[in-house]
This record gives sequence, C-alpha cells and structure tokens, in this order.
Amino acid sequence: MKNNTDDDQVQALCSSLSAKIKNYQGLLIAFSGGLDSTVLLDALYLIRNHKKFSRTCKNDLLLRAVYINHGLSIHADNWSVHCENECRRREIEFSTKYVNIVVNSESIEAAARTARYQALAENLVNDEILLTAHNKEDQVETLLLALKRGSGPAGLAAMAENYPFNGRLLLRPLLSYSRKELEIYANKRGLCWIEDDSNNNLRFDRNFLRIQILPPLLQRWPRFLDTVVRSAQICAEQEHLLDILLAETLAELIQPDGSLKFTKLIMMSDIKRAAILRRWLASNGVKMPTRKQLACIWQEVALSRHDAVAKIHINHHLQVRRFRECLYIIPILQQLPKKEIIFWPSKINKLILPIGLGTIIRSTIPNIKKNLTY
Repeated sequence: MKNNTDDDQVQALCSSLSAKIKNYQGLLIAFSGGLDSTVLLDALYLIRNHKKFSRTCKNDLLLRAVYINHGLSIHADNWSVHCENECRRREIEFSTKYVNIVVNSESIEAAARTARYQALAENLVNDEILLTAHNKEDQVETLLLALKRGSGPAGLAAMAENYPFNGRLLLRPLLSYSRKELEIYANKRGLCWIEDDSNNNLRFDRNFLRIQILPPLLQRWPRFLDTVVRSAQICAEQEHLLDILLAETLAELIQPDGSLKFTKLIMMSDIKRAAILRRWLASNGVKMPTRKQLACIWQEVALSRHDAVAKIHINHHLQVRRFRECLYIIPILQQLPKKEIIFWPSKINKLILPIGLGTIIRSTIPNIKKNLTY
C-alpha cells in the first residue's frame, strides 16, 4: 500500500465518496477482497484518517467490514485471512460470516446472493448502513440480465445507488466508476486484491456477459457503459414517478393489517391494476412477480368464488390468499398430521398451536350464554 494520497485520481474518488457518506457515521462494508471492495475499503480508510478527505463528513466514521464465506471455493478460508489482514493494516474491525447455500428453483448465483444479503442484514448493528462496491459494469450486467428475463422498467432500472435495506440503508457509492477507473486507483495506491477463479467460469450468466458479450460491445461502441447506465436511470425515474402518482391510491387500498382491499381494482385498467399489485407486493418485501404470477393473483385468487379457498405461492416461503374483500400475504405453514389430536383444557383461554400455526382464543360473545371458539 503506497502513501500517495496527493494523486489527483485518488483524491477525486475519495472526495466523491466522502460526499456520498457525509450524513452517516456507522458503515458496514461488504468486503470480498476483490478489486472493487478493496478500493472501497481503502478509500473509506483514507477518508477516516485524513482530514482533507473528511471535511464534508459531519461525523467521525465508525468502520466495520465483513467477509461472507459461502463455502463455494476451496480458497474461501484463505480469502477470509487476506481480508482480515487488509483490515488489520487499516485498523478496521473485521469479521467473517459463514452461510449455507440452499438452491431451490434459483440458480446458484441467486441462491448465494440471497444468503449473502441475509447474512449482511443480520450483521448490521445500531444505526449502521451497508456499503457494497458494485461498479458501472455490474450495473450494465444487471440491466442486461433483466432484459433477458423480460423485465419491465422496475427491473431495467437495475441497482439504485441507495436503497432501503432491512429497515436501514444500502449504499452503492461506486456505481458511477468503471472497473478500469477502480484499477487505476488500486494501482496508484499499490493495493493487493483477490482474483476469484470462479469469475472465469462461463456457466455463470454474469461472467458470460462480462467476458463474451461486453468486450465486443465496448469495442464497437466505447460509450456503451455510459449509455446503458443512463437508460437504467431513465427507467428508475419513470418508476419513481409512478410511485408518486399511485401513492395516494395505494394508501387508500392498503389496510392497517397490511392486506389489500381489491374491490376498487375491478374497475381499473389492467395496466393500473398490475402496477398497484406490484407495489403492494413490493411494500411487503416480496420479489417482483412474473406477469404470469400477477395474472394468477388477480384471476385465480382475487376473482375466485366467495366460498373458494384461493391461494397462490409466490415463492418458497410466502403465499397470497383472499379473505372476503382483501388479499393477504402470509407465510406458507406446515400442516399437522391428519390424525393428530390437540387437547384444549377448558380452563385455558389461549391455545398455542404447534409448528408456528398460530393461536386460538376462546372468548364469550355478549348476550350469548354459551362459549364460542373462533
């Protein structure tokens, strides 16, 4: 690590980063040891330790870094040691978190991402915000993958620079920097970073895009990264405008218990109804559904017969169900064995059901002598 903090490019990146974190104090860095997160870690170290970079910051920075060990590489433990050493040199608190990858219908990439962000969310403390080191190429890859999936404007908006995350904030302060620009910073500072061998495996979609697709596009159109990022920003702006325009309607339809009263949706256009349903699902932390799922929620659940027990699974953990004139998002619960008998002593008013199925309460309805259970 070189002590050349007077270099113009080093100063420019640190100044830009300092302006983006100026309102925050506790920062948790998702540190993989790769180029991007090493640059982020080093720049934050400079901001914390050098007054000329921290002038825009309102508070003294409290830095922590965490390495998520997915157990997918034989080198993972060595990478953890490397990350710990890099943090020790900069006097930054460090920890390693181990995760188990559960692959269901998702790809291993998506499953690893889910496990990683869950571990990061669990590791946040007090008023910390989470920082990740996604760069401009990551943004372009995200948009192209969304395009491949047939996503709408929300998907094509790719990654927001700041985003609500588990009741806190997720900040991606390097989105405006290309990998080449980050390499220049790293070389100026004499940084050492990990090159993950899996980054060359074309089985993974992002690697395929980065190795096979983006280079010829950039050779043909050198400004391709910038124009794609601009398209993502335009999509994000359009989605934000829709959020504003639909906010009043959504607030009227969402009930205090989080359910959605859908009767007024019947008279809406298909486009507006779908936009309302998407935002209701998103407000409950549900991943954006496919058009087929959205159609099923409306046709098979909301418009089902009143005596039907209509439901649709939207992922492995949640389902949408109808009760009277409202739609509910509820967990998918295990079922009791058919022959299991649960005894409810008459002196106990509350019966807690096993395996998280809830609680039954015995109460007396006024003016009726006998007890009813419901």
